Amino acid sequence: MSLLTLYKGNRVPSVPGSRKGIGMLQKVPKAVKAASLKARQKRCRLRQRAGVMVVPVEIDGQVLDLLIKMGWVTEADAGSREKVGQAIGQRLARSAIL
Repeated sequence: MSLLTLYKGNRVPSVPGSRKGIGMLQKVPKAVKAASLKARQKRCRLRQRAGVMVVPVEIDGQVLDLLIKMGWVTEADAGSREKVGQAIGQRLARSAIL
């Protein structure tokens, strides 16, 4: 299993435009941060109990193209962080067995 770090931080980028606040980074509401923090902590505890380690991996377009060419990920699943992470994790697990 792998966790892809496609975006870091607690701020989300907005779409550039002429209105006030658009084109600037906007803060995530505290309630959203708290809920996501609790969910992350719960997933972390479950992984620890299962003996699973999650490693952040940064990939770019070239790496994603390579994954598709090698057949690790389909083009339809290339936009899904979960599917790409699972594919990388499965390949690493398979290589560890060999």
